[in-house]
Amino acid sequence: MTKTIQFVYPQDTKAVSLSGGGCGLNCSHCNKHYIEQMDTLKDPIPEGTKSLMISGGLQKDGKSFVLDKKEELLRIKKEGNYNFNSHVGFVDADEVDELARVVDFVSFDFVSDPAVIKRVYKLDKTVEEYIELFKRLSQKVKTYPHVTIGLDAGRIHWEYNAIDILHELGADRLVLNVLIPTPGTEFANVPNPNLEEVRRVFQHARRVFKDKLLIVGCMRPWGNYRSDLDVMAIDEGVDRIVQPTITARRFAEKKGFDISYLYECCALDTKTYAQEPKFRGKGAPPLQAPSGGCGTGSSGCGCASKEPVKTEAGCCGSHNKEREETGTCCKTAKPPSKVESKMRVSTGSASILGLKDVRVQAKNKTIYLMNSGGCEYSCGFCAQGKNSSSQEDKLSRVTWPEFETNDVMQALGNRETDYKRVCMQVVNTKDIFTKLPDTVKAIRAAAPNTKIAMTIRTYNLKDVDALFDVGVNEVGLSIDAIDPAQFAKIKGGSFQFHKDFVLKAADKYPGKIATHLIVGLGETEKQVVELMKELQAHQVIIALFAFTPVKGARMVFSQPPDIGSYRRIQVALHLIRNNLKRDIQYNANGQIIDFGPAKKDLANLLQNSNVFETSGCSDCNRPYYNERAGSKELYNHPDQLKIDQFNRALETIYT
Repeated sequence: MTKTIQFVYPQDTKAVSLSGGGCGLNCSHCNKHYIEQMDTLKDPIPEGTKSLMISGGLQKDGKSFVLDKKEELLRIKKEGNYNFNSHVGFVDADEVDELARVVDFVSFDFVSDPAVIKRVYKLDKTVEEYIELFKRLSQKVKTYPHVTIGLDAGRIHWEYNAIDILHELGADRLVLNVLIPTPGTEFANVPNPNLEEVRRVFQHARRVFKDKLLIVGCMRPWGNYRSDLDVMAIDEGVDRIVQPTITARRFAEKKGFDISYLYECCALDTKTYAQEPKFRGKGAPPLQAPSGGCGTGSSGCGCASKEPVKTEAGCCGSHNKEREETGTCCKTAKPPSKVESKMRVSTGSASILGLKDVRVQAKNKTIYLMNSGGCEYSCGFCAQGKNSSSQEDKLSRVTWPEFETNDVMQALGNRETDYKRVCMQVVNTKDIFTKLPDTVKAIRAAAPNTKIAMTIRTYNLKDVDALFDVGVNEVGLSIDAIDPAQFAKIKGGSFQFHKDFVLKAADKYPGKIATHLIVGLGETEKQVVELMKELQAHQVIIALFAFTPVKGARMVFSQPPDIGSYRRIQVALHLIRNNLKRDIQYNANGQIIDFGPAKKDLANLLQNSNVFETSGCSDCNRPYYNERAGSKELYNHPDQLKIDQFNRALETIYT
């Protein structure tokens, strides 16, 4: 099947600024630089124009001037029969209908990190406000989200979460821009975003927006960086590129793409053409390669700007040395394996499976596996986070040595009677969701009688469906941080959106969705209890963890939770989970001061229970995940407590 791509030369769209060269925000990446170059409504509209890009600076509250200039815009729209695409800023709920009378499309810049919103746009807006605005606009006018990769001074971290949220909100396309370090702005001297990190964002976006339009927008750096970026974007399966470099066009031709052309704004579905426009607009690259050059323009090109590169039949023409060495360049490239060749196994699990000779004080009931590779996300508490400098074989305080996958599968089969279940901690590496179904099948083939659980991070219900379809018994969707403000800082994105997705999955798969709650991330005991009540009402399996500072993680200098606080939350979970009578009372700081039953009655109620043992899925005891073996007090006991241990644990809830 022939691959297709659309190249966009928006000569038939005229961009205008409603604010002239002024702006009330002076954003870190723009500082009025781009709007100062725009025409205004007073400038003539060229013949042949079919649409206007209504843009410009915003007011100090984040609102645009669209409604202020409504009458003038409607007059121009009627006279020229133009379509209006617009950057509308923040719009009040009662203004959306009026806005929809003026504009036909909205280009919506979406950010899912409140710190980035504040740092870049100078706005005190929450992620929830962005989400609600997108919802309101989408109900009345076609709204096309844009994500600027590297917007946080070139750092890449929040973009994955933003992409997931937009997909869950039902966006039918996504425009990806890349930060341009622009002279005269706060970000003038930051480097271009790392291209390999940008590639991983594109891969994530392509996977999430699998059957929907993925577009490379007009805002991205020029020069060799742009050439390499455009080739990479085509390689990763984008559908449209605005003003592609000659490198990209040649690359697409060599790869046999069916190329068509659009003459208006990239997000719009307009008439397609078989040829490039005669006039391709300001800033478009030359049609011919510079004299003496091969035309690929890649920084990895081998032509030395003198002789055209000679390629073998079927070669992709990019001539990147790394691609050739890794076998991803030409038609002879081997397809990637659907199961990783290696995987990690927790030390205690490796002991059970006979893969590692190590003495353990408490035996695992569950075998814990983890895929290798760095994570796309950068959670502040996690050793596997993208920005963590921890050892690659760490998750929490546990070491996860790496083994050949075939050896792990053989050991799972040979030792199946020595454990109860298998749980895989999924690190969000590139393409991991394409490999998980086959990984599950491999585990199932090795250990046919064993329950399988997988803990993943996704906002796409299809990823959850795919795992249940191949026989996973439980799927974990970790909330982790419980306080909404702390969630945004530590994990990125919207707590409400994340929680709603967990509940949505739980309603579809009652009793089969689990979540992790980490105590000690700035929440109150009341917040934990109220969330646990809501999760229990939706039959979500709740696993409590104590925050553990890990060397190399962003939160390495934060402190673990008070043991008394953790014990009170464990008691509350036990009462909620078992639907026992309770009347939990709190002080002004949200600390539990009373459970309802008298102290003696509560002790009798909890006697011989698993209240202080590890919580979560059945047979999940994860020994010493949050503390060292031999610690005087364990947050989560891996086995049934002795009577003196129980009494000591019970007493701490009153401290």
